[in-house]
Amino acid sequence: MIVTTPEKWDVITRKSSDMSLSMLVKLLIIDEVHLLNDDRGPVIEALVARTLRQVKHVSYVCVAACVLT
Repeated sequence: MIVTTPEKWDVITRKSSDMSLSMLVKLLIIDEVHLLNDDRGPVIEALVARTLRQVKHVSYVCVAACVLT
């Protein structure tokens, strides 16, 4: 299990020497997906796209906390 921030995962998936680590991923859980429309949204979107390109057989779960008032 790897628990990391989107920014750290960005660093890991960009380094070619760390490709073996990203290839071990079978399930990607993306928390705070409701922030896609926020400042960090493009970072999260790019990370998901890169992971799906690099890791052929990965499943993903998106989680968002949303409270309606």
